Amino acid sequence: AKKNGTAKITATARDGSKKKTTITVTVGTRVSSIKIKNKPQQLLVGKSFKIRTTVGPSKANNKSLIYSSSNTKVATVSKNGLVRAVGVPNGKTSGTATITVKSADGGAVKATLKVTVKQPVTKIEANQAMLYLDKNEAVEAGYSVAPSNANSKKVTFTSDNPGVATVSATGTINSIEYGTANITVASTDGS
Repeated sequence: AKKNGTAKITATARDGSKKKTTITVTVGTRVSSIKIKNKPQQLLVGKSFKIRTTVGPSKANNKSLIYSSSNTKVATVSKNGLVRAVGVPNGKTSGTATITVKSADGGAVKATLKVTVKQPVTKIEANQAMLYLDKNEAVEAGYSVAPSNANSKKVTFTSDNPGVATVSATGTINSIEYGTANITVASTDGS
């Protein structure tokens, strides 16, 4: 190639059939580097993020990128670089996928990003909807967390009326005064 640009090359059969084909050849500067700005990601199922990249050199003719996932049952990636956490392997609390970003100019330049997808808590259920306590009585909050393969089953407890009942970090409910208090059990995994 003598300079950057586009040329059409036509090949014609010499057997008298007049069959021919045309190939368009583009000569230019190829992408020589792709840098992913994101750090390795940890996502809950159903969450997403956009891959941010820097492509070099600035004079590259075709800076378009192609995205792919090593495990589409864990994470998918759109043609625009939007990664979506879709699931975890059966019975597991998390799964991983490697997102590969490569140049669309046909070169070998690529970059990768590890994505860990975690199973979130989808349900917290109290063992009893109502508790009746005397003043100065203590009882443990009974609850269950689902699904069984949730990555983190840690919870927090809060009382909406601590003048009536308090609740400790471990779920011990202490009645203080007669009245009504709602005790909330919430997941700490961000779901």
